[in-house]
Amino acid sequence: MGKNKNVLLIGGEGFLGAHISNELINQGYIVTVLDIKKKNILENKKIKYVQGDVANLKVLNKLIKNSSIVYHFAGIASIEYSFQNPSKTINQNIINTINIVELCIKHKVNKFIFASSLYVYNNFGSFYRASKQACELLIQTYADQFKLNYIFLRYGSLYGTNAQEWNGIMNYVSTIYKNKKITYNGSGNEKREYIHVKDAARISVDILKIKKNNNAYIISGNQNLTSRDLIKMIFEIMGIKENIKFTNKPNNYHYDSTPYRYVPIAATKITANNFKDIGQGIMEIVTALDNSE
Repeated sequence: MGKNKNVLLIGGEGFLGAHISNELINQGYIVTVLDIKKKNILENKKIKYVQGDVANLKVLNKLIKNSSIVYHFAGIASIEYSFQNPSKTINQNIINTINIVELCIKHKVNKFIFASSLYVYNNFGSFYRASKQACELLIQTYADQFKLNYIFLRYGSLYGTNAQEWNGIMNYVSTIYKNKKITYNGSGNEKREYIHVKDAARISVDILKIKKNNNAYIISGNQNLTSRDLIKMIFEIMGIKENIKFTNKPNNYHYDSTPYRYVPIAATKITANNFKDIGQGIMEIVTALDNSE
């Protein structure tokens, strides 16, 4: 297959990264995953796993040198954590990203894919949002000064099994599953465009077929739900009597509805024609919780 099929996925043991790794294998790529901790969620035995810190330049240099395509999905993704740890967020999300970019330029990789977020469009999201905005601007500047083919993937609200505890739907489902009730910090009118992680992963790999580089793409769902409707759906799917308390407190970290206020470079929105229904996706999470007991 040659070097053109060699893909390095940094942060490939994460929630989204693991699904992208599996999808890359399914589409015929040779995949190496670099992650600091093995979580045993990679499905395909053909994936080569390298345990290491993204800050280790020696390891990065060796892996990027042998790669044609580099996905960068490592870093701090929790908004609340970023608020509490701004310096760690800057080091993890910005400094490490620039080290990766410089090595991609040095070794002339064909394509660099950066995991961004819809939070780049607004003023919410604390240092997480700021780090994504800063990375996008710095990557663009490197591309202007040096030869670098990049793609920004701006993700909406992901959900699915194996999500982090702070993931929105995972948090709602696990809380209701355990407590038979939930307290929601907000009005219930907040809206999100939810997309199943497997649908997002498939799009994230299909994007490699697009020849145009140095562009940004929004990867979000077809299903735009209020938090109130979503939580009611979860109670209904579980067969539990609704017990919801809305605090109506304003949230200083998260946007109220899918945001398009702050506009960086123009983006083309991509949604899946064949997508997993949100009810089915939530049922998978409930089933996984059942099986874990």
